[in-house]
Amino acid sequence: MEDIQRLGRKYTALSNNEIEYLINYANNLELGPEYQKHDVFIDVWNPIANEAIVVWHRKPFQSKSIYKEKIVGRIALRKDEPGPIRTLLTGQPSMNLFAVSQEGVSIKQTAYQIHYQDKVLGVIIFEEEYFDEMDSKHTEREQVDLTTLQRVTSHTIFDELDEIIMIFNPTGKLVYYNREAQKFYKEIGYLNPIHDLNYDNLALDFSRFNKIKQLEDGEVKQSEVVFWKFYLSKKIYKDGMGNFVQILNNKTKQKETEMIIEKELVTVQEIHHRVKNNLQTIVSLLRLQARRTDSQEAQKALDESINRVLSIATTHELLSTKKVDTINLKEVINSIVSNLLYSFASKKYVQIIKEIEETIDLDFDLAVPVGLIINEIVQNSLEHAFVGLDPSAKEFEVRIKIVEEDGLIRMNISDNGIGFDKKKVFKHNLGLQIVTSFVESKLNGLIVFEPNNPGTFVRINFKNTTSKVKRVI
Repeated sequence: MEDIQRLGRKYTALSNNEIEYLINYANNLELGPEYQKHDVFIDVWNPIANEAIVVWHRKPFQSKSIYKEKIVGRIALRKDEPGPIRTLLTGQPSMNLFAVSQEGVSIKQTAYQIHYQDKVLGVIIFEEEYFDEMDSKHTEREQVDLTTLQRVTSHTIFDELDEIIMIFNPTGKLVYYNREAQKFYKEIGYLNPIHDLNYDNLALDFSRFNKIKQLEDGEVKQSEVVFWKFYLSKKIYKDGMGNFVQILNNKTKQKETEMIIEKELVTVQEIHHRVKNNLQTIVSLLRLQARRTDSQEAQKALDESINRVLSIATTHELLSTKKVDTINLKEVINSIVSNLLYSFASKKYVQIIKEIEETIDLDFDLAVPVGLIINEIVQNSLEHAFVGLDPSAKEFEVRIKIVEEDGLIRMNISDNGIGFDKKKVFKHNLGLQIVTSFVESKLNGLIVFEPNNPGTFVRINFKNTTSKVKRVI
């Protein structure tokens, strides 16, 4: 009993109450006459090793134990003892399954679950040594004459399929299984051919045959099965002759790929999150420097740099929450505009109007330059377009309109301010140089500055390389 307590606390996730229950269970165990010659064990799940561990052993009352050494504390390997592991994972009893003991002896095992408050705490296992040669009827799969198969095709066809196909007769006895089924059950630890085993001795989930047999003729029952490291989709139906056909589709590789993708996604999201945090740190340093300078020109340059860094940080922040490698353009622009309105709080009289299609998505490689371009043009309007104008004279506005047609994105950004002469201003305006350079080199697009009578109108067209279908990273 000390072993149960010691091993339970060291290797399992069982609570003190659950361990105490196992101890009481072992103390009060009464064996029927059919188990007086069996070695009896209790195994529990060891999440550290991802296997079962032996925590209790009672030797036979009426015969010699098949074990020479102490077994308590050892791991019960799946490849040697499929029954106890299966019972732990599914809660299904495992009856008279062949196994190999920790000392390499051929044995037969029967395992039953130990329940406590609707939870499988462990399994009790009855073992006896197996001496007889395997019956000849188990050496090969019996070819049965089933109307179901005759209607479809010959048995040999099923051996070429990737699906695990099994047919149970009206009593739940396995009467046919294809090569993939034999291979799969051997992989999960069934050491002998599975022919003639009962459905309940082969089920990899919580289903029981007494429920399965209630299916109507032609009725199909579908479910997803998770067993050990395997992910399977399951279909079982009843044919017109009372047989039950079960098809398992092994989706383990697909699931593993999805898990790898999910892991990569989390990694990419974490990278975007860290980049955003680092950019925020840079912004904090720039703001600190801006507050310490007496030069208005230097302060202006630092404020412009802060907004540029924030526009990049915005894209990384949005991508850190996405499960795709694209980003919605409207979300990016909304964040950039919010940053600019905060930065130019004195220009509250200027209204920024956004007319942006909801469905425009961009690759990250496009989103960053587009964000910077929007930031520069709107920042330029807020800073210069309304200088010297009376806020009470009329409504001032900056308008952003973006549409996509046949993969071509058309951005029109305008204001109703004083306008400017591009030839005179361009050489001394870093923002306009950034905009022009990014449109031509990053977007492979075109940019046109047009008069707006009065004000400024900028037209930018470029091709969207992002598929309409978002791609999962």
